[in-house]
Amino acid sequence: MKNKTKNFYKFLSLFLLLVAFIAAPDKTFGEESIFSITPKIVDLKGKQKDVFQETIILENRAERKLNIYAFVQNISSEKGKEEFQEPSDADHATSLANWIAVTRGALELKPNETREIEMSIEVNLRAKPGVYHARVAFGEGGTRSEAEKKIAEDTAAIINLEVEEDIKEWLNLKKFVPKRSVFFTSPITFAYTLENSGNTPIHPRGKVFIYNKRGEEMGMLESGEETTIEPGGAKELTYAWEKTQGLGQLKAIVEIAYGEKNPRRIQDTVFFWVIPWQTLALIFGGGIAMAILLSLLKHFIRGAPPRAPKRENKNQKIMTDIWHPK
Repeated sequence: MKNKTKNFYKFLSLFLLLVAFIAAPDKTFGEESIFSITPKIVDLKGKQKDVFQETIILENRAERKLNIYAFVQNISSEKGKEEFQEPSDADHATSLANWIAVTRGALELKPNETREIEMSIEVNLRAKPGVYHARVAFGEGGTRSEAEKKIAEDTAAIINLEVEEDIKEWLNLKKFVPKRSVFFTSPITFAYTLENSGNTPIHPRGKVFIYNKRGEEMGMLESGEETTIEPGGAKELTYAWEKTQGLGQLKAIVEIAYGEKNPRRIQDTVFFWVIPWQTLALIFGGGIAMAILLSLLKHFIRGAPPRAPKRENKNQKIMTDIWHPK
């Protein structure tokens, strides 16, 4: 795929050079320029804010001094026709010519001199993804306007720059909480808020795992709907545990996966209590029954008839009277 793309760029560059040759009014086919430049084609690929440093070599083939001027133009394709456009007529976010910096003053080349010209390409901060083309052409003349009319096919370089999409996928988990701290009946619901702080839409995939105190998995909740969060946006998502089981304090762990180019995961943990109302009713019912039973026992104990006094026989009574006279 990369080779096909590279070959396409070369074919396009050669085609643009042909267009440049046809557009040159003062040159006839086969006429060689008195100076030349290399390279003829520059292929680049980068992202916003990238800076490229390139070198163009000028060679004076004449036996006299030359005044060389540089011209930078966009190459646009409209309705199948390639056209040169001045940078002043283009949007800076889509104008490769505006990103190219090269000396625009007159360059003096002595006879048979070769000189290196530095060219800087700084991709605009707001550059839109896509492929851009520009022409850096050089002409010889006493004035800039005269030099512009003498641009030939071998004195122009085609710059092809592909601006890749700078994707930033970043998702923040703002909160993860159960709807209540204690649940007496199903469903048990959880909610969490996700915030997209990147520059591209994100499609999160979330799961909630339920564990007891022994670390055993009690349930797993998974969203059946696809969610999209736009850049700068936030969404609250909820999960419901319908088939509740267990008793006491449980633990819920949310795990969220996201990212197409750079897959990432974020997690959070919360604790909650599950006390089914049946269990609660049994506890309260047992407590009430126990209280009633204790109350009945106390009632029976307090309401028992007093014991009859023990009868003394005659001998015991005589002895009592002797020792304890009235």
